[in-house]
Amino acid sequence: MHYVELMDLSLFSAVRSLTLYMEPNRVQCQSIRQFSQLRYLYISRRPIEHFYYSVSLPFFVFTNAYPNLHTCQLNLILYRIRQDWTCIPSLHILNVCIENPRVYTQILQSCPSLIRLKLELTRHFTRPPARFEVPVHTSLRRLNLCLNETMFSCCDIIDVFLSFRHQPNVHTFPMFIKLLCLIYTLFITIFSEQLQPPIILRESSDDDVSIGSRKVFTCNAIGYPSPTYMWLREWKNLTTNFSSSTYFEITSAKKQDQGSYRCLAKNDVGIVASKASYLTIWYFDNLISNQRDQYINVYESDAIILYLPIINSSPEPTIQWFMKSSSLSRDNKRIISNEKYFITSTYNLVILNTEYQDEKIYYAIIENIFVGGTKQTSDYRLQINRRKTSFQLSSIPEFIIKPIDQLATIGDPIKSFECVVNTG
Repeated sequence: MHYVELMDLSLFSAVRSLTLYMEPNRVQCQSIRQFSQLRYLYISRRPIEHFYYSVSLPFFVFTNAYPNLHTCQLNLILYRIRQDWTCIPSLHILNVCIENPRVYTQILQSCPSLIRLKLELTRHFTRPPARFEVPVHTSLRRLNLCLNETMFSCCDIIDVFLSFRHQPNVHTFPMFIKLLCLIYTLFITIFSEQLQPPIILRESSDDDVSIGSRKVFTCNAIGYPSPTYMWLREWKNLTTNFSSSTYFEITSAKKQDQGSYRCLAKNDVGIVASKASYLTIWYFDNLISNQRDQYINVYESDAIILYLPIINSSPEPTIQWFMKSSSLSRDNKRIISNEKYFITSTYNLVILNTEYQDEKIYYAIIENIFVGGTKQTSDYRLQINRRKTSFQLSSIPEFIIKPIDQLATIGDPIKSFECVVNTG
C-alpha cells in the first residue's frame, strides 16, 4: 500500500501479508490494527529523520495485537524503561532499527521463538552502561548487525551484543576478547540488506507453438531472502513444492498443455504471482470422415448441401472448394459464392437449382499455414436424376438454410445470419 488513508481497510480484515511503502501515522496504525490474521508485516521505505518513525505500530506488534505474526520489519524502536510489552510466541523473524542496546534485551525477552534478528544501528546509537547484560535466548540462530554510521568499531559493537566483558575473568584477557570478536564477525553477517518480499522482474509472455515443440517458461524475482518458485497452469500446481528453479519446460507440447501459466515467487516475507502467460498449441489432425468417394443423387432443379468432415485444427484453417469434370481431368476450377453456389459460414457447399451439367466431382482443400499442413477431402460425385414428368412445373421456393437464433452480448463481434433459398 502507498496511501493507507485513502482506503477502507475494513474490507481486508482477513489479510495475511501487508507491505507499506510509506511509514504510517498514528491514525493509519489504528486502521492496520484490525488485521488480526496478519502473518507478514513489512515497511519498505525508511524516513530520513528518526522523528518520522511511527510509535503506535511497534506498540501493537509487541503487545501481541497480531497473534499470528511470523515475520516483521519495522523502523526505529525507541527505548522506554517500561515498554508494557507482552510475550509474542509467534514471531520468528524480525528486522528493526535501534538507538539504544537495551531495546535488544527487551526484544529477546518478549520474543522467545525468535530465530532470526537483524538490528540496524543508527548514527545516534549509544553505548550501554557498564552493567549491561544480555539475557539467555535459546531459539536465536542468526543475528545480523548493520552498523551504518555508528561511531564505534566492529569489535566494540560485537562485544556489547555478546556481553563478553561481563563474564567472569574476561577483564584479564583483553587481547583474547578482541580476537574472539574478530572471529565472531565471520559468523555474524554485517550488511545493509533489508527484508524484502519478492518482486518479479522477468516473466514469460503469451506464445504459440506447434504440437510436439519445446516450450520454456521463465520467471525471475528479487527479494530477501532469495525467493523460491512454484509453477501453475490454470491455477493448478505443476510442481509439488517450491524450488529454486526459475524456469518450467515442456519438452513436447500436447493439446492438453494449452492454457494460462503462472509462477509463484515466495520467501519468508511474502508471496507474489506473475501475470498469466497463455500458451496456444497449434495442431492439424487427420480428417474424421470416411475417406471413400461419396456418390450423391439429386433430382434436377433441387438443391444439395455437401458437408465437410469434422476438422480439428488450431488455428482455424483456410478452406477452398473445387470441382472437376472427371477423376483424370486437370480442369480443376475453384468455386466461389454466387447465384449458383453458396459457401456457408461453416464452409459447407450448397449447390442450388441443380442441372445436368452439375454432374461433376467436388472436393475441398483444407490448409493450416501455421502448422504447414494441407489435406484434401474425399471426392463428392454428384449425379443428377431427371424427373419423370415431361414438362417442368414451377416450384414453390424452398428454404435450404434458415436463419437461426443467436445470443450476443455487448462488445461481441457482429453476428451474421444465413438464409439460402432454392427457387427451382
